[in-house]
Amino acid sequence: MSENKHTAGLWLVIRPRHPRAKRPDDRLIVTDDRKHIAEVFAYQNRENPHGSSEANAKLIAESPETAAERDRLKAVNAELLQTIQNALVSLAIVNTPVREGLLDVATNAELMNIMADSFRAAIAKAIS
Repeated sequence: MSENKHTAGLWLVIRPRHPRAKRPDDRLIVTDDRKHIAEVFAYQNRENPHGSSEANAKLIAESPETAAERDRLKAVNAELLQTIQNALVSLAIVNTPVREGLLDVATNAELMNIMADSFRAAIAKAIS
């Protein structure tokens, strides 16, 4: 997983209440204990007469949650990749001829059931 180097905690979008606020659409991004993270200024033009600061500020404020979800998905992806690699090895084993007289060798059906179970577990974890 990646090491987060951003300010931890919940980030909030608020309207500035200080004299530097030039437009009513400007926004501040702060932590839940009101530490300043960033300022987002309203940019207005013909296509966007009301500015986009609120939407942009919300997008920025959601960055910590987005990064956490990215890291969670990377971990799930790594587990799914390992499951697929294990299944490929199992398929290679299933296709290997078995010599007569060997003891404790799983049958092809047993190996297929093991692979299916591992796929089901990996999929269940990925969608939870």
